[in-house]
Amino acid sequence: MNLFLDDIRVPNMSHNPNKGLGVDYMSTDNWVIARDYFDFIDIVNKHFDEIKLVSLDHDLACIKDGREWTGKDAADYLV
Repeated sequence: MNLFLDDIRVPNMSHNPNKGLGVDYMSTDNWVIARDYFDFIDIVNKHFDEIKLVSLDHDLACIKDGREWTGKDAADYLV
C-alpha cells in the first residue's frame, strides 16, 4: 500500500512527469489517501505492515485542541 497524506491535493498534483515520483505514481488508484493527521495515524495503526511508500504534505490545516498537526508530526509518528 502507498499512503498519501495531503489535505487538498490528489496524487497527480504531487507526482507527475514534471515532479515528484513521476507518472507511475500519478493515479489515485495507486494510493490510500489520508486528508489529515488523524486519518493518517488511523491508517498507519491498522495497516502498518502493508505500507510500502508514504507521500507527506507538510501544511495540513489540521488543528485540534489549539495545536496544529502537520506532515512532520506524521513523519515523527512513523519514526
